[in-house]
Formats: sequence, C-alpha cells, structure tokens
Amino acid sequence: MALPPGTRLGAYETLSPLGAGGMGEVHKALDTRLDRDAHATAGLNHPHICTLHDVGHQDGIDFLVMEYLDGETLTDRLATGSTVSETPTTVVLNWARWTRP
Repeated sequence: MALPPGTRLGAYETLSPLGAGGMGEVHKALDTRLDRDAHATAGLNHPHICTLHDVGHQDGIDFLVMEYLDGETLTDRLATGSTVSETPTTVVLNWARWTRP
C-alpha cells in the first residue's frame, strides 16, 4: 500500500517515500506534535543502532517511528565490497559492557 505524501499516521505526516521491500515501506515523516514525551527520545543510543521513537496502529496500518539517518544504504555499501565491521551481537555485548555499573 503506497502512502502519498501528507498521509497522517497518528501524530506523524508522511513527507516522502524512502524505500520499499517485502516487509513494508519506509517514509520520511514529520512529528506534528508540538511537545514530545521525554521518554520518547531517551533510552538506547549507539552509533550502530537506530533509535525507536514510537510504535502505532491506525486505519489498519501498523507503523514504527525511527530515527532518520542520512547516508548510504546497506545495499550500496555491500555493492562496494565493504562489510560491516561489527556484528549485531558484538554491538550489543559492547554496549552491555559500557553501561554496566
């Protein structure tokens, strides 16, 4: 289901499509609320993990609101022969060690 720019999902308004695949679509969107809950931006913050701000459901559409990270896609990076230097497991273990009291 392609969402045209300007579609409202909860407090979010789609601006433009970024990509699509077998699991769904990705859109750049604007948070239309003037004041955000403090807990929405708190939590896990790591250069290799995208921050999840919100989860919602409206008009039969499930959506996730995640941090927008501008840069090359994984497809483009892999096409150059480069690989990701850390596995997700390594990232999580390093984060756990870093945050341990």
